[in-house]
Amino acid sequence: MVIKKKIKVKGREYWILIHSVRKGRKIIQKKKYIGKLLPPKQRLEFLQYLRMRFSIL
Repeated sequence: MVIKKKIKVKGREYWILIHSVRKGRKIIQKKKYIGKLLPPKQRLEFLQYLRMRFSIL
């Protein structure tokens, strides 16, 4: 599952995509920086699709 989350680093806000993947008994979260502003819905859906499909970003 891919979710988007706003994080705050040194007082500035950024958006990241978080993809949870199970490896054996552990759940690993892979994170991808997507920018200071949330991208348009179409671009965001494309990034989520790539993350789910290829799990390489």
